Amino acid sequence: MSWQRIPMLLTTSLLVAVFIDRYVLKPPRKLRHIPYIDFIRYIKAVMLERKSREEIGKLINLRALKQSSNGLFVGYDEYGWGVHVSMPNHMRQVLTQQDQFPKADVINMRKGTLFGRIGFGPNVFMVNGNQWKLQRRITNPAFHRSLPVNICGRLSEDLFNIVMGKGGVFNIHNLTERFTLDVLGQGILGVDFCAIQDGDSYWHNTYIHIMKAATDPFFFVFPVLDKQLRFLFPSRVRDHQLVTDFLGRIQLLADEKRATLDKQQPHDDTVPDHEKDMLTLLVERENEQGLRLSNEEMLNNLTAFFIAGHDNISNAIARSVYFMATHMQVQTKARQQVIRILGDDPAHKDIRPTAAQLQEMDYLTAIINETLRMSMSVTNAVPRVAAQDTYIDGVFIPKGTTIAINLYEAHHNPRVWNDPEAFRPERFEPGDEYDKLKAQGDGTAFIAFGIGPRLCVGQNLALAELRVFLAMLLRRYEWSLTKDSIHKDGIVVEGMGFCTPVKLDLEFISRH
Repeated sequence: MSWQRIPMLLTTSLLVAVFIDRYVLKPPRKLRHIPYIDFIRYIKAVMLERKSREEIGKLINLRALKQSSNGLFVGYDEYGWGVHVSMPNHMRQVLTQQDQFPKADVINMRKGTLFGRIGFGPNVFMVNGNQWKLQRRITNPAFHRSLPVNICGRLSEDLFNIVMGKGGVFNIHNLTERFTLDVLGQGILGVDFCAIQDGDSYWHNTYIHIMKAATDPFFFVFPVLDKQLRFLFPSRVRDHQLVTDFLGRIQLLADEKRATLDKQQPHDDTVPDHEKDMLTLLVERENEQGLRLSNEEMLNNLTAFFIAGHDNISNAIARSVYFMATHMQVQTKARQQVIRILGDDPAHKDIRPTAAQLQEMDYLTAIINETLRMSMSVTNAVPRVAAQDTYIDGVFIPKGTTIAINLYEAHHNPRVWNDPEAFRPERFEPGDEYDKLKAQGDGTAFIAFGIGPRLCVGQNLALAELRVFLAMLLRRYEWSLTKDSIHKDGIVVEGMGFCTPVKLDLEFISRH
C-alpha cells in the first residue's frame, strides 16, 4: 500500500467514525435536547444478550425514565429513535388527541416482514381516519355480543379432563396456548382446531412456530434483514412460505363462510348472536350495512384478532396462574371467593360460571389487573407520530417525531406506583391505590387495554375468557412452582413483539 494513501484512509475512517457517532449512536439533532438511552447498550442487549423486550424495559428504558427530570426520554426500537412517554399525563395527551398524535404508519414500516404479514396489515387496530371508522363500524358489533362464557367454560373442562386429569407437572403456558387457540378457532372462525386434544395439531404447531419466528430479535429490530436481505437466510424464506400457507387456509375459511351466508335467506338464520362465531357476525354486518371489507381487509382483521386474542390472553392466563403459585395467600383468597360464588360440591367438579357470577369475582379481576400491570406480553402500544410541532409537558416535540407508548415503564413507574415491583392485587380493589390515582386524574397509569377512542374493542371478551378459565381452575386445582423452577426469583420471559414465559412448569393437585 502506498504511503500517500494513508492520510486519505485515516481521513475516511475519521469521517465514518464521526458519521456513526453523530447519526447512528445518537438520536437526530432535533431530539437531543431530551435525555436519550445508550444505543450501544441497547444493541448489545438485543443482539448479543438476546434480552426480551421486558428485560430491555427493565434494564435500559426504566433506568432512563428514572434519570429524566420529567419522565420523557428518547429511546430506540424497531421503529428507530423516538420519544418515549410513560407518565400518566403524557400518555393521556398522546392517546386522546388523535389528530395531533395519529398512529404511526406501521403498516408500511412492517410491510414485507414476517410480523407485518400476520399482524400489521390494514386492520382495525392499525389504520387511521375514515378507514378506521369504516372497519370499526363493521367489527364493533361482533365484540359487543353476549360474552362467550359457555364456550370458554366447555373448553376449560376439556383441558382439565383430557389433559390435566388428577394433576401433575404441566407447562401452564403450553396449556393456555392450546386452550386459547381452540377458543379462537371456534369463537372467530367457527372451526375446531383440536389443539386441546392434540398438542401436535397443524394449527397449534404452525401458529406457535410462526409467532416465535416473527418475534425473533434479529429480524424484529432490523426489518431490512427480513425484507431486502431475506434471501441470505434460507430458514427465513421457509418461514415466509409457512406464513403464506397459513394465511391461505384462513382466507379459504373466510371465503367459504361468505359464500354460505350470501346464499342464506333471512328466515334460515335461527342461531342467536351469542352462539355465532365472529366471522359470521362480520359477514352478516357487511350484508346489513351494504358495506364490504376487501379480502385483504377481512384477512388482516381475522389474523389481528387471532394475535391479540391468542398471544395476549394465553400469556395473561399463564402469568396470572404463575403469580398465584408464587403468592399462595393470593391463590387461597381467590379460591375462597370463587367457592363462595360457585359452591364446592365434590359431586360437581366442574361448574361453568355465568356472566353475572363473573362480575361478582372482584378479587379475581384485581389479580388479573395486577398481573397485566406486572408483566404483559406486549410492552409497547402501537407508536404514534407528532402530526405538527407540539409540546409535551413543556418539552418541544418536532413534527414527524415517533412517540413510543411504554406500557412496561408506565406500569413500573416508581414516580406513580408504590413499590411497583411487588405483586399486590389489593392495589386494584375499591378505595386502594388505583382508585386514588384515578381520583387525582392519573387513571392512565394503568392502560393494559388502552384509553380514549382507540380503547381495545376486545377488552370485555378478553376479561371474560380470563375470568372463566381462572375461576374454574381455582375451584378444580391447587398449584405451586416446581422445586427446580427457573422462575423462583421472578418470571423468565423471551421474545420481542410478544414476551412469553420460558418453560413455565407448575405442579397441580386436584382438589376433588
